[in-house]
Amino acid sequence: MTTTPGDIHVELAPTSGRAWTPAQREAIESRSRTLVAAAAGSGKTSVLTELVASALADGEIDAAQVCAVTFTEKAAQEMRGRIADRLVELDAHDVLAQLELARIGTIHSLCAAILRLHGAAVGVDPDVGQLDEAQHAWILRESMRHVLDELGDDPDVHWLRARTGDERIEATLRSIYSIAAQGNGTAHLVDSDDVSAILDAKTGEPLVDTDAARRCTIAFDRLWRAFHAQVERRKRTVGRISFDDLERLAVEAARIPDVRSELRGRWGMLLVDEFQDTNARQYELLDAIGGDRLFMVGDEWQSIYRFRGADVDVFRARRSDTEHNRVVPMRENFRSVAPVLDVVNRIFSSEELFGDRYEPVIPGTDEQRAHPGPSVDLIVVPEQPADDEPEATRHLDPREREARRVAERVAQLVQDGADPGSIALLYARGTGVDHYERALRAWGLPVLRDASSGFYDQRDVRDVLALLALVRNRRDDHAALAALAGPVARLDWTQLGELAQAARERQVPLLDAASASEHDGARMLADLVSELTIDAQRSTLVQLVARIARMPRLELGASIEPDGAVRVANLRRLVELAASAAQVGVRDVSGFLEFVASQRNDARVGEASIADEHAGAIRLMTIHASKGLEFPHVFVIEAAARDIARSGSVPTPRVDASGTVHVALPKPDGRCVATPTLERLKDDDTAAEREESLRLWYVAMTRARTHLYVTGRWNFVPTRSGSPRAMAGALGWLRDALELPDDLGGADRTSRALDGLVQVDTAPPRLEPSPVLDSRRDTARLAAGVDFAEHGPGTGTPVAARTTDAVDPAVLRSMLRDSVLGGRTAEWRQLEGTRLHDAVARLLDAARTGTPRDQLLDPEHGPWLTDTMRERLAPVVESAPFTRLVELGARSEVPYVARVGGRVGSRAVPGHDVAASVADVDAGRIDALAVFEDGRWWIVDWKSTLPDTAAQALDRHGEQLGRYAHVATATGAAGVVVTLVALDDPSRAWSWSVSADGTEPEPAELP
Repeated sequence: MTTTPGDIHVELAPTSGRAWTPAQREAIESRSRTLVAAAAGSGKTSVLTELVASALADGEIDAAQVCAVTFTEKAAQEMRGRIADRLVELDAHDVLAQLELARIGTIHSLCAAILRLHGAAVGVDPDVGQLDEAQHAWILRESMRHVLDELGDDPDVHWLRARTGDERIEATLRSIYSIAAQGNGTAHLVDSDDVSAILDAKTGEPLVDTDAARRCTIAFDRLWRAFHAQVERRKRTVGRISFDDLERLAVEAARIPDVRSELRGRWGMLLVDEFQDTNARQYELLDAIGGDRLFMVGDEWQSIYRFRGADVDVFRARRSDTEHNRVVPMRENFRSVAPVLDVVNRIFSSEELFGDRYEPVIPGTDEQRAHPGPSVDLIVVPEQPADDEPEATRHLDPREREARRVAERVAQLVQDGADPGSIALLYARGTGVDHYERALRAWGLPVLRDASSGFYDQRDVRDVLALLALVRNRRDDHAALAALAGPVARLDWTQLGELAQAARERQVPLLDAASASEHDGARMLADLVSELTIDAQRSTLVQLVARIARMPRLELGASIEPDGAVRVANLRRLVELAASAAQVGVRDVSGFLEFVASQRNDARVGEASIADEHAGAIRLMTIHASKGLEFPHVFVIEAAARDIARSGSVPTPRVDASGTVHVALPKPDGRCVATPTLERLKDDDTAAEREESLRLWYVAMTRARTHLYVTGRWNFVPTRSGSPRAMAGALGWLRDALELPDDLGGADRTSRALDGLVQVDTAPPRLEPSPVLDSRRDTARLAAGVDFAEHGPGTGTPVAARTTDAVDPAVLRSMLRDSVLGGRTAEWRQLEGTRLHDAVARLLDAARTGTPRDQLLDPEHGPWLTDTMRERLAPVVESAPFTRLVELGARSEVPYVARVGGRVGSRAVPGHDVAASVADVDAGRIDALAVFEDGRWWIVDWKSTLPDTAAQALDRHGEQLGRYAHVATATGAAGVVVTLVALDDPSRAWSWSVSADGTEPEPAELP
């Protein structure tokens, strides 16, 4: 380690509640340019928290001068909450009140902030909007379609399309666009003369003829230029820029000396978490802003985002540059027990993997070191059934067999007392994950699936999309089949078969057969589609999608599932995506369905997640989504799956060191051939992808606290020559790294490996699933008792009534609240109770940033609102308190802290847990806060409902008023007025002037 000039050393606050390791202490005390190489579970978040909190508490720096860059917004929220906790421990309440001024967020939020400050310097509107990934994917798709039509008569383009086909051209252009976006926004394609001069290594003949090379490169050049221009034109039309544009423009601004100087002066402390997943452009920005006060934290072995442009070489270069960076290695792990870490170290230090380059992880505590092993199981499921297997599993395909065996082991864990929420199943790719979800649910186990790429595959989302597809085309039998099997019609397989047979006999679409069916659900669906088709002509796209998502059969049907809150959130997320589509010009159902199709592969739309790791359900998630999490029991599944995604039929374009993009060339037979340069670049990329796939497994394995399970499948039947079959995916290198025999010791056995550290289980699935937990026993009874079709077709429904809306959703929700037992009641109440508060906060923020108050509820400005929410919020927006808050530019959701004399009972800050040892401190958020020029505070607290009189309201909420008074007075407020407003009737609003000296609050006028 080299200490850079100008190092500043500080002493940690004596009240710190933990003993720091020497490496952690060195990192916390550093105030110079530092790189912390933090192993998995090494306490890096605690180090970052202590560094910021101690600097703030000691007065070294103001909160507004702190800039922390996190990988996700969730991580930013967690960091802010943990800093707040530490400030409470340090009794730094005055600093905590200013914590919201610290900039803690993602790299893109930092770029957006820079453009708001200095966008004019690089020719961009400071208030320019940002395209989300879904919108960007749509623009790329539409631009591609436009360009292929526009250049359809170009002879060279026509020749290329005939040789390769549009699908290959589109794939190539998208790859070139990605290369350009990660650079300076442009791309230079290889020259035709350079290509035509390349000779085949075997024959010595030209790889392609001169004319073909010329026409190919000319056509691609024209297509690329037209495509790039069309994308830029569409972005200008909607007034938005992509994330790559955001980064590029922010870097351009930071290159301007005056701008760079201002930014360095603005943020005196710049911290970067997950530094291993940055790229060269992002580092240039961070280096320009941070200078000598740049503090970077990361781990080479956890760099897993190459597919998003991350470049681990950026981290490696900083680590090797000890002349300009203080390098602090933190290799102690405080998460996993020693038997798990021993296996991880043995695997990744093996010659088959990283060898001497790998840096072992060290158990950080005696408790970890004392844990008995083995704590690692390798479960390899035979692909061929055993002689004594039950008939139910003998005919399953290999993936289903693995899923059934994994579910057996999970069920055994739960039967032995493990909490389902302590178990996670992690996978690299989402193919076939449905098998695992079904297998777990067959045992009655609650499952929370939050795949980062599986949003459109969620059942509730598919149900809505099927209805929309029928609105677009009622003759779409695939959509009709999905809808008939869904929650509206609820037909079983026998009924579906009967209906399909009737449609074939009458030679009509399935939906027409449904309208004449004897099944009530089928007729209901046909009537519903007719209603929605009419609605589509007189409603906006967002209103139509919101109506479908809010239908009782969909929303309530989703809510009674064990993971109901997340499933309801998925439905609402789909409404938000419809609003996102509308912002880029999508106006009808057909356009929205194409919008969805455009991003299934191109945009990363994750499942909505309002639950956290304490949801009490087994987590089924990608390894990428598990980053930063930990679980007592971790199953890493699908070890036999392919490590690296299979290449397409056309070699992907790649860029060389000079910035030239190399593309594959078409041959007369329609195949594409890579040039030697492209092959070399491909080989380099393949090697990098291979290393990242190994790091991905490192991340997965280090999520486990007490026990790690690795599962895969293999055909134990030898080849004709009698030798063991090859093992696919990670299973192959795991066998070698664990020093296992080639045949793993045979099928249906249990053995030990790696000096007894690993238990090898090769048994097939044998157990018939039976409910271990019946988490739906109460909700299922409720669902069976709710007659959604009470006023269905043929029951004399009044003309004005709608078949799907006849049962009042409010009544059904009331039944749900009254009938569901246990945690589900609280979960549902939390979901419902926070919706209005969150909506009011968003509306107040929108008004503060310029949206006229009378337009807040318009679909254009509030597309995320449903019609029902608009009706409920209209009186709030028109109320005197809201109107006055808008006039005063009030802020919403402002953090606060207050000392209290009893138990803590306030709503917690999201991501913020008040330290259990500080029983006299209450931390929360003020719903709305306005500060007058004379220093007085006005606090507005939105209540779901209030008693009939002010005296009753004061009796119920008086303690809360006292806490508000305390924090306001402690922060220097000249006075404080607190107003309670009932959201169900905003005309019921009472105000009091309060003080922290314990005197009775005095009634006050609305400020």
